Amino acid sequence: MLAVGIILLFVGTCIIPANAQDTEKPLPTSRGNWLYVGGSGPGNYSTIQEAVDNASDVDTVYVYHGLYNQNPYSSTCVKIFKSITLIGEDKETTIINGIRKWDVIRVLTDDVHISGFTVQNCGTGNYPGAGVHIYNPSGIGQINNITVHDMILLNNSVAMTMYYCNNATFYDNIFKGNGGGCRVTYSINCSIHHNFFLKNSIGITVLDEGSIDIHHNEFRDNLLSGVDLSNCIGMTIRENNFVYNTIQASFAKYSSLTGAPNLINYKQHWESNYWSNWHRTTPKPILGKITIYMPILLHFSLLSFEFDQTPVQEPYDIQGKNFSNYSDLIQGKTRNEIVAPVTEIVVQAIATRVQ
Repeated sequence: MLAVGIILLFVGTCIIPANAQDTEKPLPTSRGNWLYVGGSGPGNYSTIQEAVDNASDVDTVYVYHGLYNQNPYSSTCVKIFKSITLIGEDKETTIINGIRKWDVIRVLTDDVHISGFTVQNCGTGNYPGAGVHIYNPSGIGQINNITVHDMILLNNSVAMTMYYCNNATFYDNIFKGNGGGCRVTYSINCSIHHNFFLKNSIGITVLDEGSIDIHHNEFRDNLLSGVDLSNCIGMTIRENNFVYNTIQASFAKYSSLTGAPNLINYKQHWESNYWSNWHRTTPKPILGKITIYMPILLHFSLLSFEFDQTPVQEPYDIQGKNFSNYSDLIQGKTRNEIVAPVTEIVVQAIATRVQ
């Protein structure tokens, strides 16, 4: 019976803290109840998922530092289906570690706030996933009011994805060594600001979006592009640093032949960005392409340009943070080792661009 009990305990556990805090700190008050994971307090939960399952809307789940590993029998490390706040003690020492299968954190409802974690090693290949995956599982309606901040997203095939979101905010995060940094699809009224995107394949990918504000981010050494926009309209990209990305920023527009006249409305607002490859005050061109699909599976593409009319000549100090402070986040790994897990994704992306 003892052996059976141990097996059941293992199977039912989603995330197991490899290191836990010995003492607890006093925490600020908020709406709802506080539930604790790790640490040494009486009644603390041993896994993040167990605390989430026992939380109610507006509760806060606080996770003490430690390494929380995905159970090999679970498709997701943390599945959030209640309107809660999930807080890690410290983003550098509170680590949620995937096993290269599916998502690490999955957000499935409105009014969720997440901060204070390193999220790493999501699914890839035959088990695709994201570090943080935000979507409505019903496929009907939007996900509303999501905040993700003060996080490190590391070594994921895609660090963060969101589908059909309204009023999402991502800020003060570090995206490093991922196949894709932040991927946004069919979302509106969102803000992405004061983040660092370093050595990903692409920093931010936005598909079929409008009314999204991308500002005060740093895009540095991304292997394909800093920002890549596809069929977007009315986006604002302002006061960012674009530094030594293979392609600093790009866009694509596509339409059927009958809808082609509408493409004139598919413009973005580029304003006062710093470009490491543009040392002049004249407007900075951003190269893109227009693809028109003809009857009988034919199509043709044309080069297109948009412009940052007011490029700045000195990089912004993003909240006083010196990016070099984060250069050793992946300790003991060379640049080739960092990007190795996403090689397949990078090659596929390059092939897509060539087509």
